[in-house]
Amino acid sequence: MRTFISLNLSEETKREFARVQDEVKDSLDSRAVDSIKWEGKDKFHQTLFFLGDTAENMLVGISRDLEKIKPEISFEKISFTANEITAFPNLRYPRVLVIGLENPDGNAFILYDKICEKLSGYGYAPDKKFHPHITLGRVRRERKVNLVSLKEKIKFRIEFSVNEFFLMESRLDSSGSVYREIKKFPLF
Repeated sequence: MRTFISLNLSEETKREFARVQDEVKDSLDSRAVDSIKWEGKDKFHQTLFFLGDTAENMLVGISRDLEKIKPEISFEKISFTANEITAFPNLRYPRVLVIGLENPDGNAFILYDKICEKLSGYGYAPDKKFHPHITLGRVRRERKVNLVSLKEKIKFRIEFSVNEFFLMESRLDSSGSVYREIKKFPLF
């Protein structure tokens, strides 16, 4: 099964990000809007680590090791501030349109490092640098769109915190991916 580790958002926080997503759509012309496969509000989350295809028998050990993180950290929540539209690799040639997240307490990076440490025993290594963000949409492969103007057009500030992380399953069906919680790991 395809799995990942994430920070999941409250319904209220998801609604705030959905408002920003709607504002982005309203500010773009129809060609640009149609060039992007928009993420559904119910799927907004912060991926900490994408595991990919994972044997079910490995999940027991991974879950057990992730449970060991709480006693090793000294915080009970992770705080974020969101105030910037950005993209990977950039807004001029975007592939993924995101809201960048600042993590003023640094706790997301501490948790990420702990997760990487636990997963290394299973042969997992990070495939890229950790950049906290919420994905708004992905530019369709055959399309090109320049979104530089969004940086100045869209102004917002969202502050939120989370106090747990999750082991999740991602199933693909005819309408796209569907997420299911496998296990919750409270930080408190």
